Amino acid sequence: MFGNATFTFGNGTSFNFSSLFSNGTFSLGNGTTFNFSSLMNGTFSFGNETSINISSLLNSNSSSFDFSKIASIFGGNTNKDTIEAEDLTTVFKPTIRFKATIKSGNETVTRGNVIFTINNKEYVGHIGSDGVAYVDLKNLKAGTHFIFIEYGETTVKNVITVKKATPKLTAAKKKFKAKAKTKKYSITLKTNTGAALKKAKVTLKIKGKTYKATTNAK
Repeated sequence: MFGNATFTFGNGTSFNFSSLFSNGTFSLGNGTTFNFSSLMNGTFSFGNETSINISSLLNSNSSSFDFSKIASIFGGNTNKDTIEAEDLTTVFKPTIRFKATIKSGNETVTRGNVIFTINNKEYVGHIGSDGVAYVDLKNLKAGTHFIFIEYGETTVKNVITVKKATPKLTAAKKKFKAKAKTKKYSITLKTNTGAALKKAKVTLKIKGKTYKATTNAK
């Protein structure tokens, strides 16, 4: 590396060591500046729990030092962003929640935004302190849907399968006093998962007479 004089960090940054050492002072571009003449005789810490002794490094034949640990100091990003999400199968619900966990290398990302795209519509999910971003999908029809999750330059695709909900109607027996002018009767309509089916049209027939009603939020 030092014999060839020029060193490239792989992120578009390169410099010539012969010029670098003759000039003495080098700025990393992030507010950090140091003098190589002083650096060669001591130990330098990069602030990411990585420290090296340059004098020992230059005089060693060992190739065990991992330069990727200091590449980020010069602008390189050695942590790859990953998105962890699972395919989802559910019965129809007015609101279906989908989640994704964001990581950078081995570290969990705890802030920022994630873009969810489904049926050509984009949703923004905010990453929480647990590294999870949520999106609430409204009135997703029964069928197969592809959802794309995007964070930074990383994009993954998952599948959401929505099955038709099976209505469950509860209608109990009830006795009325014959003299009562108004006789109230109620039924309960829910999905097979226990979710209320609101604003559903219901028809009740009693001794040839037909009555119509609409379910409420309960």
